[in-house]
Amino acid sequence: MGHAHWPEAVAALFEQEEPGAGKKLTAFLDEAEVKYRLGMQDIVYKPSLSWSEYVDLRIMTGLLRTSVLSSLRSHVRKKFTSGRIRQVLNSRRSSSVRRRRIHRPCTA
Repeated sequence: MGHAHWPEAVAALFEQEEPGAGKKLTAFLDEAEVKYRLGMQDIVYKPSLSWSEYVDLRIMTGLLRTSVLSSLRSHVRKKFTSGRIRQVLNSRRSSSVRRRRIHRPCTA
């Protein structure tokens, strides 16, 4: 199986775990792409000199189309019922990296 087919393979695994979860995963990933593009193209690189920079039809539409104001955990909980799927989607490598940084001994 090639790299290009991984979303379909993961969707099939999700489907085995929870009926309908494959389509929900596809929608979840599509929404994540919208959030990423909105953030990177329309929010991150603005100079942030005024709130009026963010009063933009594309930004407002994107914010309304996605659950950008809810937590990842609650968003996943609304879409999926399987505890295993929720665990996979809620796990974040960055939080474990952050924990390791906090517990490093100071060598100064």
